[in-house]
Amino acid sequence: MLTDEGKKLYQYARTIINQMELIQGLSEKEHTPVLSIASYPIITIGRLMAKFYNDYHDNRVALKLVENRLQQVIESVEHGEAEIGFVMSNNVQVKELKHMLKFKNIQFHALGTDTWYANLGPNHPLYHASEVTMEQLLPHPFVRLPDDYFSNLSFYLEIDGVRLEQFKRVVYVNDSAAILSLLRSTDVVRLGPGLSAPDFAEYGIRTIPIRNLSSTDQCRLDSAQPRNAEHRSTGICEDAGGALPEKVRN
Repeated sequence: MLTDEGKKLYQYARTIINQMELIQGLSEKEHTPVLSIASYPIITIGRLMAKFYNDYHDNRVALKLVENRLQQVIESVEHGEAEIGFVMSNNVQVKELKHMLKFKNIQFHALGTDTWYANLGPNHPLYHASEVTMEQLLPHPFVRLPDDYFSNLSFYLEIDGVRLEQFKRVVYVNDSAAILSLLRSTDVVRLGPGLSAPDFAEYGIRTIPIRNLSSTDQCRLDSAQPRNAEHRSTGICEDAGGALPEKVRN
């Protein structure tokens, strides 16, 4: 017959055994694989994730999306925090981007090249314009992401002869949902490619051509993956390429 001390010791030992059995059971269970994606904030990526989910949900793949600036997307891929990254760059950034990805042993896949457009919501006075100039946009708040190494390279970037640093009223946000809300409710302007036009149109936001663009006034969408990446991210890469208008696909 156990003494009071013996009973306490038994209960303590039984608790430890139960915890060990629980831990062992968890380790033996099959874990759901996670497809982790890092992306520059592009509204279209959300639509692509939904399509990927619908196409592959029977394969028990969980999805994770984190939006970040270009440099942070690259670092997430480099450190294994993301299996694939989607990056948006302009003509003054792309050379340094390719150099950095090569140095970090990351694969670079060009998905498409596009020109610049202005995204305007119904509260913007130029909302109904068929096209705009950068000079017309300058008096209005410019919504953009906080600075990083690559955005600093764009200090002298010109679109329609206007430098981005000439915008004196700037609103800094860090995700596409905030950008979308500002466009719908205020007079801010966003500059970006035309590939997201259908996604913005669902929220009443127009994608308006910018007049007087030169052949170098371009932006591009690319994917970045570790060289040993698994093939399960191939589907979403193909979806991303397919989302681009035919004229801008590489």
